[in-house]
Amino acid sequence: MQLWRTFFQPSALLLTLALLPTFAVSVQAQRAIDKIRPALVRRMQAAAAVMRQEGAPRPLHRIIVGLKPSLTTLPSDSRPRIRALQEAVFNAPIQGTLKVRHRYQTLHGFSAEADGVAIGDLAKQDAVEAIYLMPVFRASAIESHPLTATDEVHRAGFTGKGITIAVIDDGIDHDHLVFGRLRDWPNAKILDGYDFADDDDDPRIDCNEQDHGTAVAGVAAGDGLSVTGTAPDATLVFLKVERSADCGQGIYRGDVVGALEWVLRHHLEYNIKVVSMSFGFGAFDNADICDTDPDIPRPYVEAIDQLDAAGITIFAASGNEGLCTQIEYPACMSKVISVGSVFDDDIDPQTYCISSATCEAGTAGSCGENRQVCSHDQPEADLVPCYVNSAGILDILAPADCARTASVQRGTTESCFRGTSFATPFAAGVAATLLEAIDGSLDPSIMKRMLTSTGVQVLDARNTLLKPRIHTYAALHALLDEVTPCPDCPRHTGNLTHPGTMVLPAPPFRSPAGLHQGWVLGTMGTDVNLYLLQKWFGVWQIVAGATSSTAIESIRFNGQAGEYVWAVQLHRGSGAYDFWFMQP
Repeated sequence: MQLWRTFFQPSALLLTLALLPTFAVSVQAQRAIDKIRPALVRRMQAAAAVMRQEGAPRPLHRIIVGLKPSLTTLPSDSRPRIRALQEAVFNAPIQGTLKVRHRYQTLHGFSAEADGVAIGDLAKQDAVEAIYLMPVFRASAIESHPLTATDEVHRAGFTGKGITIAVIDDGIDHDHLVFGRLRDWPNAKILDGYDFADDDDDPRIDCNEQDHGTAVAGVAAGDGLSVTGTAPDATLVFLKVERSADCGQGIYRGDVVGALEWVLRHHLEYNIKVVSMSFGFGAFDNADICDTDPDIPRPYVEAIDQLDAAGITIFAASGNEGLCTQIEYPACMSKVISVGSVFDDDIDPQTYCISSATCEAGTAGSCGENRQVCSHDQPEADLVPCYVNSAGILDILAPADCARTASVQRGTTESCFRGTSFATPFAAGVAATLLEAIDGSLDPSIMKRMLTSTGVQVLDARNTLLKPRIHTYAALHALLDEVTPCPDCPRHTGNLTHPGTMVLPAPPFRSPAGLHQGWVLGTMGTDVNLYLLQKWFGVWQIVAGATSSTAIESIRFNGQAGEYVWAVQLHRGSGAYDFWFMQP
């Protein structure tokens, strides 16, 4: 113990200086790896998996390469400087395939198509600052994720991995590229399912008109073809409730109670923690009445109660009829989280057909009997669309209008999936990312409280109700602060006062071979990094690091037997931190 005090306590600077000579090579390699941004890493990993399965050639990825700007470059000479940096990169030895698309003239970088080998060689070059997956401008990932800070949670390393979402809907296109194009049924992404409409074990679509469930699943857990779900690494089970005889009619005549019961029977087998239901009927303004309505089959209520008791969080759409004081069933139930929607960005004027029972003033147009037109001339982010069913019992809002998600039409994407049908799987995927952070166990009432208490308050001008719109990162931060990611681990606390400060929250320890896990939670708004070091031949070397631009970091590392120590570093801001770790 005295050795620990002598060597480690003086300062973080001493630790840094002691380490530099001994693991400079590993740091250099780590810097090259860190240049490849996480979204691109995930895409490369997914492509590699498909390549191994199908024997396909090495795929090309559309990328943007950022080059290091010079602090001494003046605007007048920036173009020659940028061109010189580009030439330095192009003239360096690069293996693999690199096809330059656009050489930026006033921006430090260029766009290209490159395979994994070329991307690796680019990352080794000093002139390269970072390599990004080229963004595709679409509503779901480009606006919805930043609006809700879901992208920050993904950068912190939480993407729903290990959590399974049960989707109840009209059918799924199981081998779609958005789900990894895995030909087998079931497969590693969609683990199982059942068709409760046709009473068979095949929940796959019967026709291309059964397109709703595939789109819903893509919003929650898609990861391909420019689609990124809110839980891109979550797995799915799919319960089909539309008959082949009603193919594409949009009428769910399957046994929804049977689907819920199937989830209950299989939730331990597949680690099902979330249910998403983008459908409903009726109109209710009171949860107690909704729970006890005699027209609703009692087994339905029992199934919801038992799922809630099993720790499974259930989401359902509030509905798209434009009702201002009522929402649909099952969203109205007290143990279901009801989801309405908001626009995720400024978009073109929109027009919808809604129930004439709305409080919304009608606009010109015809929608049929007992229907009317409502419209928005200037839709903007966090505006509640006029089609949304709302009421005092509505729990949360999530983005919609429009999502790019999976389409069954020739395995492509749907450019504008909208409505509370979009908002519901969005929220379900968010729940999966939160559950991953705490190893998947959480009382649904706590999940509801986390989502509602940390959401951004949005005013629905139609009924003057304030409702929380999901803020994924704030919910994650609050959840880790209350529940902790490792209930059986001691909590270590401290303060980080200056950027660059590195502290050791716990003494070094000897460990057998196996899985090391660590979590750090900094003050919201700060940027902290987490490292795991191992002693090799008397010197400490970094063996794992987590350096996203967030206050939340986690590491899982399978290591050999030896002596280890954890280190927390402050990159931006200042404040308290909490740290937990588990050794093999």
